[in-house]
Amino acid sequence: QTVSIGLASAVETVWAPHGTAGSEKWTTTNTAGTSVTEGASAIELLSTAGGVELKSTADLAKSIKLIADGGTDETIYIQADQGTGASAATESDAAIQLLADVGGIGLRSGLNAVDAIRLETDGGTSENIIIHSNQGTSETEGAASVQLLSDVGGIGIKSGLNGAGAIRLTADGGVYETIIIHSDQSTRPSGSGAASIQLTSDAGGIEL
Repeated sequence: QTVSIGLASAVETVWAPHGTAGSEKWTTTNTAGTSVTEGASAIELLSTAGGVELKSTADLAKSIKLIADGGTDETIYIQADQGTGASAATESDAAIQLLADVGGIGLRSGLNAVDAIRLETDGGTSENIIIHSNQGTSETEGAASVQLLSDVGGIGIKSGLNGAGAIRLTADGGVYETIIIHSDQSTRPSGSGAASIQLTSDAGGIEL
């Protein structure tokens, strides 16, 4: 028997058993509330002294799904209000963590515009951003342990530091290490102003 608590035109919770177990439903709907303010949102799950856990044991794609579907100004926020932890090389104590025990983590944007995906720190002069492969050993083209890949566009590395070492490429693995700068398909000749590999300094010298 379906059980409903509340008002269908305002706030209502419905438990709907079904003869087919996979069709059973539990829904809580706020039809009238519009607040998104922390502590006063239209629907809240609140634990004042303990944690809040969402867990699904379904062996299915999208077994847990968070969706905003209100319009072009919508956003989804995941916020740690007071946590100060940061992850060191082998630690997992950051204030916000995304963890997959045996699978990957993907970030994907469908926005066809600048800043479609942006990683940014804004905490102060000691901040940094680290992209770190902890155990990967591959250096093969297309399968290196850390890769920057753009299928049909360029890759730019730019520093605004007015000082020595503004951009640094370093190999520090041992006596057999090498650094390779490789143009795979270009046939542009030297002396053309657009050779396949160029070292350019607008106002200073180049030392090899």
